[in-house]
Amino acid sequence: MEAGTRYALSKNLNFHLILSWPKNSAPADPWMRLCADSARLSKALSGAKAGPYIRVLSIGPKECPHIHFLVNEASLAKVICAFNKKCPRVGRKIFEEKTYEVKELLGYFYDRNFLPSFNDPSRPKGIRLLSASKPMRCGFPSYKSERDLLEKS
Repeated sequence: MEAGTRYALSKNLNFHLILSWPKNSAPADPWMRLCADSARLSKALSGAKAGPYIRVLSIGPKECPHIHFLVNEASLAKVICAFNKKCPRVGRKIFEEKTYEVKELLGYFYDRNFLPSFNDPSRPKGIRLLSASKPMRCGFPSYKSERDLLEKS
C-alpha cells in the first residue's frame, strides 16, 4: 500500500479504469479469458510505452473477469486503445473515472480484488495478480527497504 501510494502520487496516477468481460461473453473458465486477454494487453501496452500504471487482475463475485488500472491521463488513452485493438469486442465493457483518493482506491484494489482472487482455489498458479509499470516494487520489500521503513515509523 505504501509503495503503491507513493508511486501513484509521484506519477500523477489519478484515473481508475476497469476493463471487463461479463460472464455471458467469457468462456466457461473466467480465469482462462482473463489470463489470455491480460497477456495480449500487457504485450500491447509494452509496445505502446503505456506506463506508468498500477494493475490488478480479478474475477468478480459473478465470475466476471476484469482488470483494474490506476493510470494518468496520457496512459488512459493508450490502455483503452490497446484494449480496443487486442481484446475481443463481444460483451466487453470499459469504465473510467477520475479519482482523488488514491490510498483508498489502492485499499479497494487490495481488499476487494487482489485478496479474493488470490484465495480463489480455481486461480491458475503463477499468475501475477498485482503489477505495475517500472520502477514500482510490487513484491515484498527487501531487507534494506523494510529496515528503512521501520526506522521512519
